[in-house]
Amino acid sequence: IERVFSVWSLLLYAVYVVLIVLVLRDHGGTIVATAGLWEEDSAWIMGGLRYAAYNLSALPAMLFALRHIETRREALSAGLLAGLIAMFPGALIFTAFLAHYPAVVSEAIPAAFVLGGLDWPLFQLLFQLILFGTFIETGTGMIHGFNERVAGVLQERGGSMSHWQRLGIAAVVLVVSVWLADRFGLIALISQGYGLITWGYWIFFLLPVLIVGSWRILQSGRPELS
Repeated sequence: IERVFSVWSLLLYAVYVVLIVLVLRDHGGTIVATAGLWEEDSAWIMGGLRYAAYNLSALPAMLFALRHIETRREALSAGLLAGLIAMFPGALIFTAFLAHYPAVVSEAIPAAFVLGGLDWPLFQLLFQLILFGTFIETGTGMIHGFNERVAGVLQERGGSMSHWQRLGIAAVVLVVSVWLADRFGLIALISQGYGLITWGYWIFFLLPVLIVGSWRILQSGRPELS
């Protein structure tokens, strides 16, 4: 899973770079002009905090990747690099959106709207394939992370998790996810349910980890970075 994620992420970044090059070529002047717009009541700070908070939903599931980190120096460098790497495609696609602002705001799928303006069907198809693969990548990582959390609990209790149990949990998660998406709609889930769940991650996961973790670090002294 980790190897596939690494290779596919490189493909995703490459496609985003091509996208921004094409958009800048056709709409560079518009992007510069739009980037200079300013609204007093835009609440951009709160919007940035909410966007950062939304991404906390993946944090509990991704803890299985921490097994590779052995020192505090590695943890700090990995955290800094992860933030930059994760925001790289986001910054590119946001820049591309500026070429069609404010029309792009009302679009259900803004990326598809921007691609349609390029008038290059082959690249549009390639982008959608890469994006679809990224959805699979994200879903696979979340399901694997969920399984790893369950496996960790079983291991703490002296048990183990079989392959069939992993398959069963993955199937249940997929069925429930599809049912929720069909029942409430993706847009409603993202705009309402996702924001509500984010507060739960802050209250029940992030704050306890930061508070308890910081307390334990202070209690144990100040270990060396390496």
